[in-house]
Amino acid sequence: AVLAQAKPAICSVPGDGAAVVEASGAGWVAAPDDPRSMAEAVRQAVMAGSQERKRRGRAGQAYYLERMSLEGGAARLAGI
Repeated sequence: AVLAQAKPAICSVPGDGAAVVEASGAGWVAAPDDPRSMAEAVRQAVMAGSQERKRRGRAGQAYYLERMSLEGGAARLAGI
């Protein structure tokens, strides 16, 4: 839902969630159960500035539309 809304993300879950945030460029990843890592991710997001946060939000939305949306999936199937 965050990706579809073009909002930057700070992710602190292991596995696929973090992998999607990294692959899409949609935000920052923190180590799970690590308050210092979360604080660092928040610091990086704040220091990045509003334009970078908007860019990451748009990158996540583009990733969602291409790879996760119904339309994106249908387009990929049509190409098979």
